[in-house]
Amino acid sequence: MLAVAYRNIIRASTGSTEPVSGVDGKDFARSDRRLRRRMQRSVTNSLLRDLLERDASCPASNWHLIENAYGKPILVTSDGPNAIDVSLSHSGSLTAAAITDLGTIGVDIEYRAPARSIAEIAAYAFGPQERQAAQSGGLPEFYRIWTLREALAKACGIGFPMLADRRDYFAEA
Repeated sequence: MLAVAYRNIIRASTGSTEPVSGVDGKDFARSDRRLRRRMQRSVTNSLLRDLLERDASCPASNWHLIENAYGKPILVTSDGPNAIDVSLSHSGSLTAAAITDLGTIGVDIEYRAPARSIAEIAAYAFGPQERQAAQSGGLPEFYRIWTLREALAKACGIGFPMLADRRDYFAEA
């Protein structure tokens, strides 16, 4: 089983013009960082709950999440750690959740912020070939590499130490 879901906090993914949880774009943009993070976590956890109930027949009352030392969520039931691997992501008004019982999984989404200092981030985190690819490919190439690196780091359960290890993983991908 492999299941992935995503949602825009501001607008329902069904194309409805009704905001999710009564949040409109202006309110979301004006809210402070802690409130935005709380909204992101709430919607992401809702996506995870829906995936687990629908695709894994795992009712919400039977599980909770813990994190490993690097922040990777681990699904725990009354019997202990579960064979279902979980990955969560949120950026801006976007959220995503993924589950699988086929091995490990990592998911990442990123809001493309044009003002973000991609050259500095690439210099800090990427390997030499990835830095060159991001420099020549600009914003789209930077985000392609960044999201792949972050998803890989999440799948490996290592997180930031792997994300920013200055090794090449996806320069040729």
